[in-house]
Amino acid sequence: MTVFVMKWIGITGIILNTLYASVTGAALVIGLIFFWIGFGNQTHKRRPSHQPIWDKIQMMVTGTMAVVFMLFLLSSWNANLLVKQIFPGMVGGLIAPFILTDQLPAAAAVHIFWTLVSLYWLLPYVFDFKGISWKWQTIALGACGCSTAYGLLLMNS
Repeated sequence: MTVFVMKWIGITGIILNTLYASVTGAALVIGLIFFWIGFGNQTHKRRPSHQPIWDKIQMMVTGTMAVVFMLFLLSSWNANLLVKQIFPGMVGGLIAPFILTDQLPAAAAVHIFWTLVSLYWLLPYVFDFKGISWKWQTIALGACGCSTAYGLLLMNS
């Protein structure tokens, strides 16, 4: 029964982390495109009195995209570790699960720490970004929770 529950927690973690990585990757690409379009022509047109405002906006956009890039990296890393752990014969050698047993809890801990810090402190307060709905927050925290739960169950087995 516990092996069955562990597999389903892991598969749910794979699905949620893949969804999380794809959404953050798409947001990063869209953000880069709008950043290049929006600020490409502004460098020649700005007046010296408005330069500090544009510098602050560019710094906020760059910081937001850096946070999203870290979320993308961590969620794709956790999805990769979960896939290699749950399906070892398909994506790696047979020794991979034994090596990844130590890496997965650490990766999940880093992932949940960075997600909590970025969703509830960096994005809303530091970068003044209030566009994250509860649905995406639930998916992000669910992905972190499934990775952490699978890593802890893996350590105990």
